[in-house]
Amino acid sequence: MRFDNHDARIKYYELLLEGDLDGVPQLPLPEGYRFVFFRPGDRDIWIDIERSAGELTSHAQGVEVWNKYYGGREDSLCRRMVFVENVAGEKVATATAYEDITGRDRSGSGWLHWVAVRREYQGRGLSKPLISYVLGVMRALGHTRGKIPTQTTTWLACKVYLDLGFRPIPQNAVHSRDGWRIVRTLTEHPALAEFPPASLRDILAVWLETERLILRDYVEEDFEAYFRLKSDKKAMYYLQDIQLSSREEAEREFREVLVDAASPDRKFYFLHMERKDTGEQVGSIGYTVQETAPQGKLVDAGYFTYPSCWNQGYTTEALRRLLAFAFEEDGVYRFSTGCLTENRGSERVMQKCGLIKESEKPDWTQHGGKLKTRVEYRLLKPEWTGKQMAEPAMYGEFIRLASERYSVRQFDGRPIEAETVEKILRAGQLAPTACNRQPQRILVINSREALEKLRRCTECHFDAPAALLICYDRDECWKRGYDGKSSGDIDAAIAATHLMLAAAALGVGTTWVMHFIPEAVREEFALPDRLEPTALLVMGYPAPDAAPCPAHGQRKELDEVVFYNEF
Repeated sequence: MRFDNHDARIKYYELLLEGDLDGVPQLPLPEGYRFVFFRPGDRDIWIDIERSAGELTSHAQGVEVWNKYYGGREDSLCRRMVFVENVAGEKVATATAYEDITGRDRSGSGWLHWVAVRREYQGRGLSKPLISYVLGVMRALGHTRGKIPTQTTTWLACKVYLDLGFRPIPQNAVHSRDGWRIVRTLTEHPALAEFPPASLRDILAVWLETERLILRDYVEEDFEAYFRLKSDKKAMYYLQDIQLSSREEAEREFREVLVDAASPDRKFYFLHMERKDTGEQVGSIGYTVQETAPQGKLVDAGYFTYPSCWNQGYTTEALRRLLAFAFEEDGVYRFSTGCLTENRGSERVMQKCGLIKESEKPDWTQHGGKLKTRVEYRLLKPEWTGKQMAEPAMYGEFIRLASERYSVRQFDGRPIEAETVEKILRAGQLAPTACNRQPQRILVINSREALEKLRRCTECHFDAPAALLICYDRDECWKRGYDGKSSGDIDAAIAATHLMLAAAALGVGTTWVMHFIPEAVREEFALPDRLEPTALLVMGYPAPDAAPCPAHGQRKELDEVVFYNEF
């Protein structure tokens, strides 16, 4: 996987490293560069460097950051803020030996602030010498240890800090564990070997899922799929103005897509669309930010899919998820799209997703040698919010949870925290049972000895770090008076379902196992005669490469399983 050294596609985590300043080597700058300290009037140069490096998006933001960190303290910067200057006297990089501005750090450590190299000077060997020099300045100011705040989006800088002997502080290694997994994967640094690798799903900030689809940002490895889709004449029939005609054109455009996606002020949010079960590319969907108003982003959306994926509901499913992302996560205020009136399938997708028809423009668009009529649709944030209020938010969250949960058969080995287990068990306690008899009995299996016993009961343990054995008490079940049927299995199954969904909501993966030897379970766990084992939930945190089985997303149509009034 390849990412830019400052890449907004990467999921954001705050990271903090620390190290001994006495052990930091002093590295020379390449020929033609020198270090200089801050001089009054350098503020705007500092802002310009930080903007070029992607740390800031505007001059106004730079002024705000400057005032927060250095306002009223400029006098101290003459011996703390360092620039790298080229032979022409242009300042091209900067870093500052400073302190924790929150006042919470009582350790006396120095803090490295706002390391940045102008975009066009990156890759010229400036960052390591700059950092080592500023850490030396920090040591000369009387600090013996230094701390470096950074983030996953500047993962390559993390490699520099690790190479200089800095390591994650223990508290941050726990709280930002997933962030350090990302850095470990991208840098392959041996100092982070204790962290398990991260999957692409763990890394990407924009990774959206539906029942059957994954919508995510493009990465370098997607080029062939991108080129194949955008050069497919049938898929691009109604979007011939953006159809690609050559590999060279595709390479230029794809590079622009990746550069824009890496930018903190990106404009294009077109996503790779693939099936969950097979990984097969379905198409692409997304929007372009045309303007940012005080109310939010104003975007134009579009989508295109392979003909083999038409008339299967994929685009409707994807557009609904994209709308939720746009309005709930990305600050979109107006969502606009449209199509030719003859493209009835595309218009139906807009209608199904609740978009509102704004206009019909006769003879508006040149297509296939003719002027054709185009329709325009829109949805505003207040209109979206109104639609969501009409359908209770809790329902949407439940359906999303139910659709994204899958049977996890690969675990990363971490134990499940006691408080997390308690939360999961609380859901099983709340499960409805016949006449509220509550016959469910749940055995938590998480000790080494108990897990060894479990392995003797089933081959479907999947080396999970924990499991729940769900039983019911025969003496406490309700029984139907007509035929004596016990509610026990049903009560236990309802409890198991509650436990499974609660675990998923807390990020814990499970697999419902019925393939176990009942006699072995009774013997190994000394079950009283009145308890009947019904199901096992093996559970743990999913491994980075855990994924649903190929058949997971396959669901029969409602009319195959639901009937009204008679079968």
